[in-house]
Amino acid sequence: MAPTLYSLGLLTELDRSTLAAHCQAYADWYAATKVIAKEGATFTSPNGHICQRPEVALAKNALKAMRDFGFDLGLSPSARSRLNVKETPKPAQEMSEMERLLYTARNDNPWSQF
Repeated sequence: MAPTLYSLGLLTELDRSTLAAHCQAYADWYAATKVIAKEGATFTSPNGHICQRPEVALAKNALKAMRDFGFDLGLSPSARSRLNVKETPKPAQEMSEMERLLYTARNDNPWSQF
């Protein structure tokens, strides 16, 4: 998503930590939801009580963080409506060096499919 955000004028080098935090929140959410999908949202404690799995709260908190950071980055229609967004992305031949690096990193990353 970084190359698209950059080409739309929504991402600069100053936004690196915000994007990294959004990505970390996504990774946390993804890991928690995988556990929930495999193990379920609850478990039975040793004394027989049904308890919510800790990953449920982790997923909820990560989703909130993703939404918050995503709003800062303009990742929703309502967030973009308050930002000055370019109409169309730049053509590939007009990419800057930073854009080329972002694009290359994205395409070389095995996690880019998620």
